[in-house]
Amino acid sequence: MTFTGTCSTTPTAPRDAATVRRLEAPQEVDVAIWEPGGLLDAWVFNRRDGEWIGRVRRPDGTITWLRSTELRVHQAPTG
Repeated sequence: MTFTGTCSTTPTAPRDAATVRRLEAPQEVDVAIWEPGGLLDAWVFNRRDGEWIGRVRRPDGTITWLRSTELRVHQAPTG
């Protein structure tokens, strides 16, 4: 499930620093359908659901929030 815009797991309020993990360098990731998803640049802990969600910047510049279970490090095609 992709969270774009306002959603129950989209962070909309200031967060405690302990619940945010910024990446030193954005990392290219694939989304759950395992296609290129964009650049992951931060993790935010959703206390209500007890899970981490990642902020992914799509190639068109939009921001999408995705559950950690829906992301993996991008693997470039081989061959």
